[in-house]
Amino acid sequence: MKTPKLHKILRPTVIGLAVAPILTGVAFAAAGDEVSQGRKIWDLVWLFINFGILLFFLIKFGRKPIMDYLSGHSEGIKETLGAAETALEEAEAEFEQTRKKLDDIGVRISELEDLRKREAERARNRILGEAEATSALILSEAREKADSEVREAMLKVKAELVDLALSEAEEKIRELITTDDQDRIITENIGQLNSEIK
Repeated sequence: MKTPKLHKILRPTVIGLAVAPILTGVAFAAAGDEVSQGRKIWDLVWLFINFGILLFFLIKFGRKPIMDYLSGHSEGIKETLGAAETALEEAEAEFEQTRKKLDDIGVRISELEDLRKREAERARNRILGEAEATSALILSEAREKADSEVREAMLKVKAELVDLALSEAEEKIRELITTDDQDRIITENIGQLNSEIK
């Protein structure tokens, strides 16, 4: 529905309101300073007549445009309110969706945090296991190497002790064995060889 323009509605009203004081002013000016009681009454009557004419014109010509304007304005307000209500409902629905998404994001963040903790624990356990295995291997290799070096050292020490013992025994034997003993040992050994040969 087309809303009539406000200046078309108000034009007769403004003209009427402008004409009434002018006519009253002209009436008072014509009367001068000395206005009789009858003149005052007559001016008051004309004032009411002018007001009645103005009211008649307002009702006759202005009622429909004013009513159309107010009706159109009312329809416009209703449409604006309807659009505002629709926008409010859409905003509330969007807010609810956003709130649900935020709740879902919060749950997802919590799940990801739990997953991160589990993965970190799993990685820590794996690293500790690997470190323990590596340290056990290094320890085992170190023990084997140390045992090997100890065995080699023991063998060297034994060999040196045997050599030392032999050299000392040889010296003592030389000191203890006389020339006669040497001849007797040689003779015995030759005798054993001869008996073995036969």
